[in-house]
Amino acid sequence: MVPKVNSGANVYGVLQYNRIKVEAGEGRILYMQGIPERSDGRFSIEECAEAFGYYTALNPRVRKPVVHFSLNPSPEDRLSEAQLTRLAAEFMERMGYGRQPYVVFLHEDIARRHMHVVSVRVDEQGRKIDHNNELRRAMAVCRELEHEYGLHVPEDGGVQAEPEELHRVDYRRSDLKHQLRNVVMTLKQQYGFQSLAEFNTLLERYGLAAEEIRGDVRGRPYRGLVYHVLDDDGQRTGAAVKASRLGDFFGWKALEEKFDASKQRLRQYPETLDRTRREIDRARSGGRDREAFTAELRENGIDAVFRENDAGRIYGVTFIDRTTHQVFNGSRLGKEYAADAFEAWFNGREQESSTPMPEELRPLPPLEPPLPGLSSVEEFEEYIETHYVSMPGVMGELMEYTPEKEWETAPEYRLFPRRKKRRRKIRKRI
Repeated sequence: MVPKVNSGANVYGVLQYNRIKVEAGEGRILYMQGIPERSDGRFSIEECAEAFGYYTALNPRVRKPVVHFSLNPSPEDRLSEAQLTRLAAEFMERMGYGRQPYVVFLHEDIARRHMHVVSVRVDEQGRKIDHNNELRRAMAVCRELEHEYGLHVPEDGGVQAEPEELHRVDYRRSDLKHQLRNVVMTLKQQYGFQSLAEFNTLLERYGLAAEEIRGDVRGRPYRGLVYHVLDDDGQRTGAAVKASRLGDFFGWKALEEKFDASKQRLRQYPETLDRTRREIDRARSGGRDREAFTAELRENGIDAVFRENDAGRIYGVTFIDRTTHQVFNGSRLGKEYAADAFEAWFNGREQESSTPMPEELRPLPPLEPPLPGLSSVEEFEEYIETHYVSMPGVMGELMEYTPEKEWETAPEYRLFPRRKKRRRKIRKRI
């Protein structure tokens, strides 16, 4: 049984992810503890969030109080729902969450049935539950449960495989936002990356691209994020979708937090970089050509993505390690793994140390509001809507969004509240 651990501050995001699966008929609730059940048996985000909120309010100093476990039994283990529920309860008990409120979801969107468990890291006394080495402890607990229940032990030692449920986004389908949410949320939870370029390398495999937008509102910088759907040739098609329409989890602020978390994780586990370097060195030995090099890397769980200009010169390379679930621009691994090194190897050109080629993706032109600047965030949003997020005909209707209450939390709508100036009282001397 393979575990996966994620944490965050936004309980609505992870609950919404699971509710999408439930409403699409791809999942259902197995068990809820400490959460009141509705009389009609339906899942309520509001009631779950209220139950979790009681605990998190006891210790507001905890920055990431929400924990999200994914438990993936082997496809060879034919388990009933009762057995899956018992495994989830045992897992939560041994991880220190036995007395916490939590909800267990069963996902059946792929051949391998798996569970998602959502809980909080603050107990009923306001104390933070220990989360040190949580992934290692989760793997140890899974090994214990496999031994006790006679389950199959994963051959790769418990490393989660490539997410099978993801498919390329099809802009012609009516559930465009559902597809976009599913791809972005799954990739953010599955992989580590430290830049927008590395994130886009992942997204492009599923027909998406993320673009940072910048502007100026009353003299203050504004930063946001929009998502584009790509056609088979990698060109934009249709209209962009603003991250604020999808929720806080999909916005620029959450993406920056993801960058920081990935950097911290690599500092904690530097051997992750060594594994990727070792496999690249092994594939590069023997003077192989580009096709043989990429094929051997792929067999060892690493995808190499090369970017070339019109003249055929390699100006960027990114490695997607599907074993460690990390994405690295070549230069992040070292000078010998950067684009110039592979350009010199494959095409026999000299490395240009004085003017190195950029490792990042070619930056898209930032969105700037018309001069002399916009006076409010609402006007800036309207400008984005008009120039970036317009779509005629049927596709325009697909972009119409009627957000539920929990999704009206995008920071763009409350960035710069107008402050009232305090008037100084002047006392008249008599």
